[in-house]
Parts: sequence; C-alpha cells; structure tokens
Amino acid sequence: MKNVGGFWIRIIRFLPAVLLVLGIFLFRKKLSGVFITVFAAVLTAYMLDPLVEFVQKHLNFARNKARIRAIQVVFISSLFVIGVTATFIVPIVVANVTDILESTDEIIPKITSYVESSISDEHAGVKNKILEMTSAAAESISLKVDGISSGATSFSLYEKVSGALVGIVTAIVLTYYFLRDKKTILNGIFGIFPYEWRSQITDFADELAMISSKFIQGQVFVAVIVGALETFGLFLLGIPYSLFYGIIGGLSNMIPYFGPFIGAILPVITALLISPARALWVLVLFLLVQQIDNHFISPKIIEGNLGIHPATVIIVIFIGQELFGIWGLVAAIPVYAVIKCIAIRIFKLVYFKNTQRIES
Repeated sequence: MKNVGGFWIRIIRFLPAVLLVLGIFLFRKKLSGVFITVFAAVLTAYMLDPLVEFVQKHLNFARNKARIRAIQVVFISSLFVIGVTATFIVPIVVANVTDILESTDEIIPKITSYVESSISDEHAGVKNKILEMTSAAAESISLKVDGISSGATSFSLYEKVSGALVGIVTAIVLTYYFLRDKKTILNGIFGIFPYEWRSQITDFADELAMISSKFIQGQVFVAVIVGALETFGLFLLGIPYSLFYGIIGGLSNMIPYFGPFIGAILPVITALLISPARALWVLVLFLLVQQIDNHFISPKIIEGNLGIHPATVIIVIFIGQELFGIWGLVAAIPVYAVIKCIAIRIFKLVYFKNTQRIES
C-alpha cells in the first residue's frame, strides 16, 4: 500500500505539467502570444546568463548582491546596445518597407512584362502558367497591401502594436526574474522528481543547456553574421532595400534547409526587375554566403550537434509551421530537440529503475 501511495503522489506531482502541455496544445492559437513571450524570455535568459556569470566573476560586487548587480549591468548594457542599434536600423527598415508597399502596383506589371518578353510563344503553356501564377500572387499581394493600408489608422492596428509592446516588456521582465531566481526555479523543478533521479536530472539539465544556450546562441550569432554579409553584398551590387533584405536573409537563415531560399526570393525578384544579369549576381551572392556559412561560420560558432536526421528536421519544420505559423518555423527544431531529450531521459530513468528491480 505504501508503494501505491508513493506512485499516486508522483502522478499528482506530474499532473500540473501534463495539464499545462495539454492546454498549450488545445489552445495553441489563443495562447500563441503567451507562448512566444515566455519562449523569448527563456531564450534571452539562457543567452544572457553566461554574460551575467562573467560580470559577476570579474567585477568586485558585494557577495550578497553580486548576481543582482551583475544582472543590472548586463541588462543596462544590452538595452543600450539594442536602443542605439534600433535608432539607426529601424527608420531605414520602415522606409524600405513603406517604399516596397507603395511600389507594389508598379512591380507586378514589370514582372508580367518580363515573363511575356523572356518566354517565347513556342512555350505558350509554360508561359501562360507562369502568368497565371503571377496574376494570382499579384491579386493576393494587392489584397494584403490594401488591407494594411486601410487598417493603418484602425483600432486593430493600434491594438496589435500595443499588444506587441506589452509582449516585449513582459518578456524583458520575465527574463530579469528568470536570471535573478535561476537557482530557485531549478530547485523547484528538481523538487518535482524523486530524490534518486536527481543525478540524472542534473545531466539532463546540462544537456538542455547545450541545446538552449550554445546551439541557439550560435544560431542567433550566425544569423547576425549572415545578415551582415548579405546586406553588404547587396549594397555593393546596387540592390535597393539591401538592409531590409539582409535582415530577412539573416533571420530566415535560422530555418534549416528552407531558410536561405526564403531569404533569397525577394532580393532576386528585385534584382530581376533591374536586369537578369543583376539577378544572377544576387543569386551567386546568396549561394556564396551560404557556402561560407556551411563550411566556415557555423562549424566555428555553433557548438554541439542535435543529432536530428534531415528527414525528421523537414517533418518537424512543417509541423511547427502548421501549429504556430512563422514562429513555429524558427522554434520547431530547438523545441523538438528539448522534447526528444526529455523523452530519452525519462525512458532511461524508467528502464534503469526496472532493470534494478529485476536484478534485485
């Protein structure tokens, strides 16, 4: 009876976590904002924690307030760097997006004209199919642009902007508390599990740190470098909106396999409107940056291999996109790696416990 009681106590301990996961899945659309905010806070906390440890170690703060002072220094420095960077970058990006939206009505006819002139009548079937796809895409883009323009002064836009600002502020506050109460949070998580599992849980936490900290930090750093290289290359080639396209290229590079192609679409189309030769050079630029990333940047920066098969990566990306949209594309692989890590650890714990019971 005692063993039965202990079993139900453990089940009750795990029940809140199970209900939380089930609730997130069932109400994922409504909770997407909360999910993104918490995920961003956890990710930022993991990324800033090494800096906090470094500052705490090398600056002479009072021992009882050393970590809090280190967090404050890192927070103020990070916000200052972000603020200065945003002051220069955001106005340019906003101007680029505005120009692109205003010139949409001119771009679509140019693409149609280019397709009609570049494909001969001998390939009328292919020509008509491309024109049909271009027309459908143009109609879809025009509807979205009109929706953005008509809603520019609407309450819904202000509601979305204010919601985004609230999400950012909330993520910053959560990041601070995650960093400040790191030991308390970890001890609380460890307290859920039986004492004999603690060593396994510690190893599991170290593995999660590799996935969440080293790998994701590396991905973000690589995205910054790739975005900078693409921005510089597009600027040298004389492509309009080079900064905006470079940022898109860097962010999309975080999506495995498909990301580099997604990031290259708009720059190639823009260059094609200038000349086919310029479009070819842009394509060469993106291929060159991708080769540099694959052979020199990523192997040097990204630490640790998640050990996920390419076919699994593709399936997980599609599932992430279906469940959580664009954010699912970016977060799918790290989240899957964490879930895989949890599943393997639980299996090892259960298997090891059953083996010991059989041997005894």
